[in-house]
Amino acid sequence: MQASPVWGILLGRGRDEHAAEFPSGRAAELTDVTDGDMTRAPLKRSLMRPADAASAGQARRAVREILIAAGRAEWSEAAELACSEIVTNAVLHAHTDIELTIEVTAEQVRVAVRDHSPVLPVQRS
Repeated sequence: MQASPVWGILLGRGRDEHAAEFPSGRAAELTDVTDGDMTRAPLKRSLMRPADAASAGQARRAVREILIAAGRAEWSEAAELACSEIVTNAVLHAHTDIELTIEVTAEQVRVAVRDHSPVLPVQRS
């Protein structure tokens, strides 16, 4: 069985504050969340959400909370919008629970969404 793809966003310095979706190989491993000291280690949070309409809002709140904790609230609006898009796509098309992983470093925020559908996405023409 093929692993389901992970879709994510990267925002940060040098990225023109724009969100972009990209396919990734695997979901990130869960690590401990630091106290917000960006010189020691990145902040990272991972959570599972069901395939329902409330998941996009819960994902946006999680992104906002970790960005505020990391002192990167200025990235929140773009990150929340992009996160909402990819969570909604996973809920609507995969119909499985999703895993949301948020990682904030001094230079960027990475949000990855993984569904558990055995069917890979197909690009429409």
